[in-house]
Order: sequence, then C-alpha cells, then structure tokens
Amino acid sequence: MISTKYSVVTVMSKISGRSITSKYDGHRLRRRRKPVKISGKNRFRALVRHVIENRGWLETVDASSDITDDAKKNIRSIQSRAAKGELRINKVKKVLRKDYLYRTEEEKSELYVAIGNMKCFQRYPEEISMELVARTYFVYYGPNRILFRQGHNPTCMGVLLKGELEAYITFKDPVFGTDVTERMPNIVPGAMVGEVALLHEIPRNSTVKTATAVELLILNKDDFTSVLKNTLMKQWEEVQQCLLKLPHFFSRWTPDAVRECSIMADLKFYKREDIIFNGEIKNQKAIAYFIIKGFCNAFQKILVKKTEKVLQFVQNQEYFPLKPNMEYIVTKVCVLSAGTCFGLGERTDSYILVAESEVEILRIPLYILNKYNPLNIWNRTKISLDSKLPDALEVFNNIILHRKWEHFKAEIISNLKHRRSTSLHDVAYYWRSQKTEL
Repeated sequence: MISTKYSVVTVMSKISGRSITSKYDGHRLRRRRKPVKISGKNRFRALVRHVIENRGWLETVDASSDITDDAKKNIRSIQSRAAKGELRINKVKKVLRKDYLYRTEEEKSELYVAIGNMKCFQRYPEEISMELVARTYFVYYGPNRILFRQGHNPTCMGVLLKGELEAYITFKDPVFGTDVTERMPNIVPGAMVGEVALLHEIPRNSTVKTATAVELLILNKDDFTSVLKNTLMKQWEEVQQCLLKLPHFFSRWTPDAVRECSIMADLKFYKREDIIFNGEIKNQKAIAYFIIKGFCNAFQKILVKKTEKVLQFVQNQEYFPLKPNMEYIVTKVCVLSAGTCFGLGERTDSYILVAESEVEILRIPLYILNKYNPLNIWNRTKISLDSKLPDALEVFNNIILHRKWEHFKAEIISNLKHRRSTSLHDVAYYWRSQKTEL
C-alpha cells in the first residue's frame, strides 16, 4: 500500500509540475484545509465595519434634510436628488469600486468624462489617460492613516481626489549620523503618490499619512507597469537632461545623487504672467526653483503707511490687520534668466516670482540639495542671493528716490513749457564758447 501511495504521489506531482515535499509528510499526505464558513452574523458585522469606514463618501443625504420614519418617503427623496444630478459623483465612485475587468464600455466612457479632465491625467496622451481611468479603483481612508511607509516594497500608486496627505522622509544626518525626519509639503488633490518606487522598483522613499479624510484613485503595480511606466520613464529622463544643462550646479554630483534627484524633482511649464513663486505660501519654501528656459520677473511687496504727502515705511512688514492708512506697494526688483536659481533659503517672504515669457522650471526639494552639497555650493549660492537681492527698506528708499526724481523732471518740463522768453543760459555752453572766440 505504501508503494502504491508513493506512485500515486509521484504521478500527481509530475502532472501538476509541483514539488511534493510540502504536501508529503512521512508516510501520509497532509490534508488541505477546508474553507472556513463565515456565519451570517460575522458577515453582517464585517459589512457594517466596511460601511463605517466608507461613510464619508457613502453619505448622500444632508443631516439637515427632513428624514422621517417612512422608508418609502426617504427613498423617493433620494431618487429626486439623483434626478437632479446630486448623486452623479457617488455613482462614478461605485463604478470605480468594481473590478475593471467587469466594467462595461459605457461605464468606462462615463468614468473618462467624469475624471478624465483631472490634471494628473491630462499630462499624458489621450490613449494612456483613457486606459488609466479604466483601470483605477476608488478608495476612502479616514485621518491619521498611514498609506505608505518608508522602506516598504511598493504594491500600488495613488491619485489624490479629496483631502490632504502628509509626507515624511527620514535620512541620516551627515554630521552626527543620527536619523532625521523632515516633513515635506502637504500633498494636495490632483497629485500622484507612490509612483517613484514602482517605476524604479525600489522601496518607498517616504512615509505618507492622511492628514484628513481622503479619497484616492488606486492603480495596482501590474497595471502601472503595463500602462504608465514607459511614459513616466521618459519624463524623468527629461529631468536628467535638465540637470546636465546646469553644470555649474550639478557637475560634481555622483550618479546616485543625480538618479535620486531626477526621481524627486519635476519639470513644470508656465505661461506668460503666471505666478511661479509666492513667498507668503509656506509650502513653496521647501522647494528650490531652477530656470531652464525663459525669463522671470521678481517683484517685492512692501507695506507702507500713507500720509497726506509722503509715504512712511512700516517696520513690521507682517502687520495685521491693516489700518485704513496702510497699503502694499509691489515693485519690480530684478529679472532672472535661464541658468539661475531661486528659493534656496534666502529672504523670500515678500517676493513674488512671475513669468515674463514662457518659462520652463526645474523644481527640486531642498532636502535633496542639502543632502548632496559638494563644496558647500548651496550655502554659498544662498549667501550670494542674499547679498544681491535688496531688503524691503532698501527697496522703499529706492522708490522714494525714484519718485523725487520723477517729480523733479516733471517740474523742469513744466517750467520749460510755460517760459515765454529765452535767455543766454538757454544756449548751449559749446556755442557760447565758440561765439566768444569769434
């Protein structure tokens, strides 16, 4: 009997192509575990928990609505809301909860019409955008939920629809050798998260946590590889080409530093008169701006006190609330051309950077620059910018001096226009000297 059992196992293993070591233990085969039957009570509890977790987007009736004990009346109320289009978004979300293999072509078209105009999809060709929309899934998470943890292997990426995400990165201090955790700017709706690790098949480079209740579109790893990987690889190759255009900044960087920078940096295009940087927005101060193409105007905003005839400089430029006799003056300070940088930590609280023409900007997080700082180049560049960019008081004095000069010119021109006679002093000195010689 034993030999017969051995022969049966051997034949089965050859047919299936699997090893029998895990199934054969001594002289008998291990029995497969039977599927565990879940009672109706436990299934109901799991369903309730699932509904509670997703109640943020499942709620369609306002708390202020008149809810009665009559179920039919409540259903009619919800149906009337649906007829007005108020439940359209939830209908799209329900479709996004389905497996994309079971979505009909009509549902895929409705999805593309509903969310295909998002910025995260518009940056790609139409064919790729349609495929991405068709393969994404909708998920909802409450606040203080960790989505990705630094060092973990990636399984998916996401597109933020609603809410805010917090990002933290931990790295070794180059001087003390201790772990330092630095908070990155909050991730806002429309941004993509988790695509870096999927593209390069590396562990997560940051920890992402929900700051509020969030809604996400999730793309699995296999779908990302088949649809989006090649497109993103081309975009990051463009970032590497931009780094090569700035040899005075990045010529001493190692290949690993260039690779990490190309992953975390992004290339952005601005139209004429678009605002590139505003010093009052704190999240923008964690990013350095490198101009690849075009020109930018740097404006400075100064708070002044207005009297009857003169302007007075306000020492506290962050004075709030403003008094009736206070106002802001915005003046042009300088022009930044291709090859220059901005936002390395210099005085930028009152500065606004505006595109003068079509501008191509390379944006790099400051922690990357601080991590790779050969010859202390970024601190030296920061000191140089602080010495060249004037402070608020210096700009105010130049404004007053310029206004006095304009007033003096206006008086001279007015006097010349209203004069009726000409004197000897109106003749040029050259001609007067020539007449004397004669």
